[in-house]
Amino acid sequence: MKKNAVLLASHGHLAKYALDSAQMVMGKLENCDYLSVTIDVTPEDAKKLVEQKIGQLDTSAGLVILVDVFGGTPSNIATEVLMQGTKCISLKRTKPACADRTVYAPGNAPG
Repeated sequence: MKKNAVLLASHGHLAKYALDSAQMVMGKLENCDYLSVTIDVTPEDAKKLVEQKIGQLDTSAGLVILVDVFGGTPSNIATEVLMQGTKCISLKRTKPACADRTVYAPGNAPG
């Protein structure tokens, strides 16, 4: 059974360290990657990086993008990619207490 690809995206290095921590506990996670949007990365460069990272993942079963702030640059870029027709994106904040928003590609919502 194929599993969704996972991309963590954040301001600063939160996504990198979240993935590092998960792998410390669970071992190497396949089909997962991260994107750190730092002060020296423009929104245009970040969009190219997101597209590059997604291209390196197997998204045939779907794609989950976890972001740090809904409405921030990583979130906005993920939404743009979603609207370009990516098969399926579930876009959620990485903070569990705030993980209440899911955005699906058109025609891919459950139910």
